[in-house]
Amino acid sequence: MSGLIFGCMKFDRLTNINMVFPRAEFCKECHIDIYNEWAESLHAKAYTSSTYRQATNDYQFPSCLACHVPEPRISDGPLKSREIFREEGVTCSSCHLEESKMVGPIEPTSKLAPHPMSVQEDRYRNSKFCGRCHEGTFKEWKQVISKEKHTCQECHMPLVKRKLTQATHLLSKIIVTVSMEKEALQKKHTFGVHKKLPDMEAFAMNLKKDGEQIELILKNHLPHSLPTGDFGFRIVIVDILSVQENDIIIPIKSVELIKEINTAIPAKATASWKFPVPDNAKAIRCIVSRLSKGSEKRENLYQKEVSIP
Repeated sequence: MSGLIFGCMKFDRLTNINMVFPRAEFCKECHIDIYNEWAESLHAKAYTSSTYRQATNDYQFPSCLACHVPEPRISDGPLKSREIFREEGVTCSSCHLEESKMVGPIEPTSKLAPHPMSVQEDRYRNSKFCGRCHEGTFKEWKQVISKEKHTCQECHMPLVKRKLTQATHLLSKIIVTVSMEKEALQKKHTFGVHKKLPDMEAFAMNLKKDGEQIELILKNHLPHSLPTGDFGFRIVIVDILSVQENDIIIPIKSVELIKEINTAIPAKATASWKFPVPDNAKAIRCIVSRLSKGSEKRENLYQKEVSIP
């Protein structure tokens, strides 16, 4: 059966970069879930996003291209930019193609192999892999000494149990069916901001009362600064609000955390703010949200309400 299938369809284009660079659309034929996650991620928009275009003055800084449109390279060494299909940004082949083999961290369970594969589990579980491009954040991460330190992948690629392959058309459906692949734990390709882990809260908030004033203390449990990043302009906003006895919410203070002006909270460090105790207040609420330059939409990262001591 497998001979019949492979005789009907050639899979050379999935790994052959001599004539045709393997596009993400090729991977989508059998890896629908992963493709859809990637397509919505910042990796897929690494070259086309308005943020990147503005930051590079409409692509006037070629030194940025090695990380925003990288050629396939897994082993150590400087990354190089590719000249084709740049609109795909950091695409599947950028991280999973090496020497005409598709490489990943999971041992395949399928009975068929439509393209050459190699398993390199340690490489893909290591933050060093992400640090090839996210150099500043990786440097911060390395400086944190903690037994409970999570890797980049643990926070930014949530766990999911599923099959690696799904099918989009008749032939791929036959291959997926015949392969008899088993479900396995793997990582989502979302690459978003911090995702809550069962054993870790990103932040912790406490209140201290000092006479007529209250001190709000915010702890950054992340193994990198808040916010982090090498380039661009990232803003994290801390909103402090008073919850009144009648449940009306009154704003007290809004603070911008920006790495470029040294107001970011370092890894595993704290920041604090003092303010007068509001009249008729029963609790203080803290909301931490992320705001990208040029956008008015916030992404909430954390929210907690603590009764006034």
